[in-house]
Amino acid sequence: MCRREVKAGVDACPSCGAILENAKAWQIYHPEPAPSSSHARTIALSGVLVIILCVAYLGWEQPPKQAPENFSAASPPVVAPPAERSASLGSPVDPIQQEALPPDPPESDAPPPNKTEMLSQQVKDKELESKLASVSQDVRRPPKAPIETPAASSKFFPDITRQVPVILTNDTTGSMKQMGFYLAKKGDIVLVDIEVHHVPEAVGPKIIADQHFKATSVETFETAVYAAAHAVRYDVRHLRVHLELKTTMLQSGVAIDGPSAGLGWAIAVASAILGDSIRPDVCFSGTINLNFEVGPVGGLEDKINGCRQMKYQELIVPAGQRTMDLALKGMGYDMKITEVRALADAYQVATGQPLRSAP
Repeated sequence: MCRREVKAGVDACPSCGAILENAKAWQIYHPEPAPSSSHARTIALSGVLVIILCVAYLGWEQPPKQAPENFSAASPPVVAPPAERSASLGSPVDPIQQEALPPDPPESDAPPPNKTEMLSQQVKDKELESKLASVSQDVRRPPKAPIETPAASSKFFPDITRQVPVILTNDTTGSMKQMGFYLAKKGDIVLVDIEVHHVPEAVGPKIIADQHFKATSVETFETAVYAAAHAVRYDVRHLRVHLELKTTMLQSGVAIDGPSAGLGWAIAVASAILGDSIRPDVCFSGTINLNFEVGPVGGLEDKINGCRQMKYQELIVPAGQRTMDLALKGMGYDMKITEVRALADAYQVATGQPLRSAP
């Protein structure tokens, strides 16, 4: 009220009667009273409320965070690894996160293999598999090291040569045909010589074949020598055996290959050790293995024709290969067809003597 009066031009204060020249003098003598404590508290609360409202407004209006551009909505959520269990604090581990994690790999000091090492290991594995496969397929190859048969005989026997018929199913080479050499036909029979010698020094076996015999026939001959020696219980280290085909100049192109002569060669070696003779009217065709089993062969229809030309009266074949056509041919040729399963059976037919142990 005093201020209003001063502003209105009153020079004296009605309360105290002081004469004032201007508003400044009035303010000096009548200052404004200080605000009360309740008034200050109201002002402070108002300020706090304003701040709270501002913060709430800013938080409500903040736009949501967007996912990064390289984030895929289909990707699985990333599960953080569980915190390590503390023995002192006993902090629990989240069971859900623990189940979501894969088991820890075993600790190893070796560094992880790189791609080059992995490819190299795969190549080595394939090479090993191929070697094992080739060994398993080579069932006719005899062991390189000599086998000592228990209580095997090493008694001396005189040198002897056996002549064995071999029925051909392959032809003369093309170059030899052009030069006018002997033309072999399927079913032709050639006689091969098998020389069997005793080696007193036991440095054998020495197995030799001449140039007419190719790789498969040489392997078959080696198997036949081992099979014959084991069948008669003779120490193979005391043997030297030579396989030879004596031909004329025109027959020099003849090549012998294949396993079908193995049975006849085994009979020849065994008969030389035991001193038995082979019947001159019998021919044979069959494979042989180290278990003394006679295996199947092919081309028997052609082979029986060759046996007829050579005036043989009996043909020994593997068991199960005496077909109707072969039997009819045998009847027409007045030839007996005999099936055998083992070396002992064939030896009995070819020599008329049982297969037995050497003295």
